[in-house]
Amino acid sequence: MDIAEVGDPKMPPRRRRISDLRTTPVSTAWRQAGIRCFKTIKHNIRHLRTDIYETMSHPRWHEEFRASKRKTIATTS
Repeated sequence: MDIAEVGDPKMPPRRRRISDLRTTPVSTAWRQAGIRCFKTIKHNIRHLRTDIYETMSHPRWHEEFRASKRKTIATTS
């Protein structure tokens, strides 16, 4: 039992319910900031992905990519 009632004799009095910790104004602020941060990251990734797909579907990119691959193979061997 790691969750105890406040004032439960079996647990030290400092211990608070986890639900209490979740609702403190500071933790709420942190959580909202975290969610906002996560949404921004997700948003950015989505944009990056579309950019990557658009780039990769471009025929010119394939030519350049193959050429660069050949160069790296030539330099490594």
